[in-house]
Amino acid sequence: MDLTDRFQLDQPVNVRRRKKNTLIKIFNRSSQSHLEPSYGSQMTLELLPFNNVMAFQLKRRGFNTKNLSRTELIALYYNEFVSNKDNNANVYKPINSYDFRNNASFKIRPSDSLNGNLESYVNRTHFAEVSSVVDRIVKHFKTSQLKKRYAFEQGLNLNEALTNDEIIQARATDKISNSLESQILLGEPVNQGQLINILFWGFIALFLWYALE
Repeated sequence: MDLTDRFQLDQPVNVRRRKKNTLIKIFNRSSQSHLEPSYGSQMTLELLPFNNVMAFQLKRRGFNTKNLSRTELIALYYNEFVSNKDNNANVYKPINSYDFRNNASFKIRPSDSLNGNLESYVNRTHFAEVSSVVDRIVKHFKTSQLKKRYAFEQGLNLNEALTNDEIIQARATDKISNSLESQILLGEPVNQGQLINILFWGFIALFLWYALE
């Protein structure tokens, strides 16, 4: 037995127990921090069903998306398809990809209590930046879907009424919507983002029904 072991044994039992409990808490906190999703990750969950089509459309424009993280994919897609990069009539300016993927909301988790008040102006600004990007991408997909439905109802040629990108987006949104409806009918669990999507289209359907009456 060396000097260190003898020193540990010489300590009172309650001191050793406190140190052991402290180490366990630190270990558990560290493990939880790796498993618990950040606020930013939770906000981008709504885009998870669109990941494949977003990557596909970027590949069609010559981008290599193989090693992109989710945040990098979202930022790149936003700049290429949602922002006013190629459309001056659009009010959405391109975002800085580096700033987006390093947004503080991707580092703050619900269990964190060391980063100050989560309701502070600075933190709410970070959350709003991510939320607005997500909302605008979802709106972009849903707009293409509405244009496709309108073209179909009016008997218009789909290839003339919509661009190739809009057709891809509309069909992907249709597929996602149908999948969510099937989950509801089969009683499968639906997360918050999916529920919001279902409620949105339920409201649109109800509005169209009354408008056409």
